[in-house]
Amino acid sequence: MKLSAHCPLSIVHCPLKLVLHPDFRSLEPFLRSLPDLFDRGEGELLHSGRNEIRRLTYQGRDYVVKSFGRPHLLNRLVYGTLRGSKACRSYRHALDFLRIGVSTPTPVGYVDIRRGLQLERSYYVSLLSPCPFTYPDLYRQGQWTMDNGQWTILVQTEIGDELARLRRGAAENHDEVVMDNSRANGGAAQCSASEVLLEIGRVTALIHQHGYLHRDYSRGNILFGQGPDGRVLIQIVDLNRMLIYRHIGLRRGCKNFDRLPATPQMRHLLAQGYAEARGFDADMCEYYMARYRQKQPERIPGVDVF
Repeated sequence: MKLSAHCPLSIVHCPLKLVLHPDFRSLEPFLRSLPDLFDRGEGELLHSGRNEIRRLTYQGRDYVVKSFGRPHLLNRLVYGTLRGSKACRSYRHALDFLRIGVSTPTPVGYVDIRRGLQLERSYYVSLLSPCPFTYPDLYRQGQWTMDNGQWTILVQTEIGDELARLRRGAAENHDEVVMDNSRANGGAAQCSASEVLLEIGRVTALIHQHGYLHRDYSRGNILFGQGPDGRVLIQIVDLNRMLIYRHIGLRRGCKNFDRLPATPQMRHLLAQGYAEARGFDADMCEYYMARYRQKQPERIPGVDVF
């Protein structure tokens, strides 16, 4: 769905603030019901922790809703009076990303719940992503099995109950990895993992060229699949923590990859895509990506090889 360029519809009822994108005006009752839906544990739980993420269906359409945990006392006052809530920032940054050409699940709106001047809870709503894969699917070597002469990994998709397949040749070369995102009505749609990694590099470059630095650029926040045009589609999620700079140089840009596990070949492709898009030296990008990744305390054996 193409988003309208109009300003969002903002409806404020103390202690509830509700902001809806103009394309989703009819969803006001749904957003107003979110506190009750979460209290009752409705929908499919996708993540549970300080923040909770649920997949909810409303009038036959699937949405992903992130409920942000109750802030600490000082932040409750700051978010309630001086600074936008995490849900508000997620929504605004999603609109910013779409404006600069970076894909993210379509933003619907957000809800802030206040008590006096303090923020109690906030909810960010988006459409369900069409991307069935996340970054870790590119290196989950232990789950590969042989199927008709090809190595295959089965991954449960976010869409229905179908299985999406990642396939690679017996040579175990990342250039031969393809994702088979088959649909019952349309045969197999495939893209090589090398294309995915190059595109992640390019998308990251585009984000940095516009001065945005994702502060939680980790493996779970990069989704990929195949777009309607048959090309690789990368979507970036969890956008509430963002820094904005006038310029992001080579070193700072490469450091932003430090939470992404990568084999040497994966890192080479990430660096190649990033460097080509930014006009940097690919070898230097690869060097700094490896250097900063080495400093991360949590590395994955057999993947993070230097």
